[in-house]
Amino acid sequence: MFSYFTLLILCLSSSNLCDGKFQINQYSYLYPLIIIYTLLRMLDWQCLFFYIRYVLQLAGYTSSSNYISICNQNYVSIDPYVFNGFTKLEYLYLNFNDLATIHPVTFSGLKKLRQLLLNHNEITSLDPTTFNGLENLEFLWLHSNRLSSIDVNLFKGLQALTHLYLHRNQIKIIYSQHFNGLINLKELWLERNDIISFDKTALANLNSLELVCLSLNPIANFLSEPNKDICSTNPKCVVHALNSCFSLN
Repeated sequence: MFSYFTLLILCLSSSNLCDGKFQINQYSYLYPLIIIYTLLRMLDWQCLFFYIRYVLQLAGYTSSSNYISICNQNYVSIDPYVFNGFTKLEYLYLNFNDLATIHPVTFSGLKKLRQLLLNHNEITSLDPTTFNGLENLEFLWLHSNRLSSIDVNLFKGLQALTHLYLHRNQIKIIYSQHFNGLINLKELWLERNDIISFDKTALANLNSLELVCLSLNPIANFLSEPNKDICSTNPKCVVHALNSCFSLN
């Protein structure tokens, strides 16, 4: 995509700006260009909205589509309203981009969504309301990002969630409230983080939980009996603290 900032730099570099004789009035012809550049930056969200909508239209996606994939496109941001009207959407793939943040309303109205892929991006934080209303979400891929912490309310209301992938991030602490209400959760992937503290009650009452992947975390070396230390209330839960869960496949 064309960079208007690059155009500005080229204009400046083509002059004798660096010869030590720079005078403001001498470059007054650049003022309109600077104003235009500023306005274009202000319109970035609107342009991105129409661009992505156009891409979706070209790919054949309509408001009745139940599947959208815009992965591996190097997007650094997504307009928060681009999925408005896609009320029948069940599968949304946004993985393998360069997304750093997700606006809290991006997934609003996607009540039928079952699978959401946000893995392999550059996400550093998520608003606690990001997944609000996704009452039918079953699979959530958040691995391979840059999350150093997650809000204790981030997964609130995701009762249908069965698989949660958080591995390959930089998460340090798991609090007791992090997974509250995930009554159907079967697999929790947390390996390859920086976890140094894991509240023993964090997985209490998660009676459907079968697998917890915790290897390659600092805390894994200090768990003498991982199943009892992490899943003491659920006898069928298996905690992999020393061996990677990838070895199970």
